[in-house]
Amino acid sequence: MADDDSLSGTGTPDSSDGFVAILVAAFALLRRRPIAAVPFVLAGCLGGASTVARLESAYPVGVAPFPDDGLVHVSVPVVPVLEPVVEIGPAALLGLKSRFFAFLVGWQLSIALLTAVAFAIAVWTLAREPGGIVPPLSRIGWLFAYTVVVQLGVFAVTAAVAVWARGEFGAVLLVFGFVVVPAGVALFLAPAYIVLEGAGPLTASRCSLAATGGRPVSIAGLLLGLGSLGYVLTGVGQIVPSSSLAVAVGTVVSVGIAGTVHAAVVVAAHRDIDRPS
Repeated sequence: MADDDSLSGTGTPDSSDGFVAILVAAFALLRRRPIAAVPFVLAGCLGGASTVARLESAYPVGVAPFPDDGLVHVSVPVVPVLEPVVEIGPAALLGLKSRFFAFLVGWQLSIALLTAVAFAIAVWTLAREPGGIVPPLSRIGWLFAYTVVVQLGVFAVTAAVAVWARGEFGAVLLVFGFVVVPAGVALFLAPAYIVLEGAGPLTASRCSLAATGGRPVSIAGLLLGLGSLGYVLTGVGQIVPSSSLAVAVGTVVSVGIAGTVHAAVVVAAHRDIDRPS
């Protein structure tokens, strides 16, 4: 694991120039290393298959591909989402027998592992010089643990909002603006510190908080943009007549593009924010 001294991120002042510079650098990385898209294209295929399987299973899940009858879905993807059209709430756990609950937990852990593997390989490929596309397995393991905690946190917030806010727009907006977005900004660079510098999840989270503290507006804009991109791309599947195939196609396109862009933006932001001033 890297020493704490080498992981002390320092955020630079927020500005629109910083926001644009990160996007420009991210797309430059993608032009130079288009092979970085392969992990998320493959993960998107598995995510699409998983989504279709969920629809055909007895587990209660919601499906909301773009444009979902004109409703607007806003998300803050702390890590890339492999099932962007699936909505799993607390209702999915009600009345489940122990063996079905265990199966559902295993299903979610499999998705988290797939997310971590694709994210780690994409970040490593974009950031490293030629000579390897797979990071050390220990770093993938740390990213897997981090992803599981993030997904548990998202589920917990969703459950808490369902109980407390009861669908009231003002309460939901309050939680989103004062809990979800700040948390997403604070953790934005943690995957880069885990994969590229070998930090554990706690150290990486602290470094990310320190590094992003000076750019909350830029990072929030990037996160909201990534979430919107992933959601809008699910609408591509609507050109397919079969509903199941449409969901699968929308998932593959969304994950393949938005996941890869997410990895590139994280690498570019890590370089831009952590560079010596």
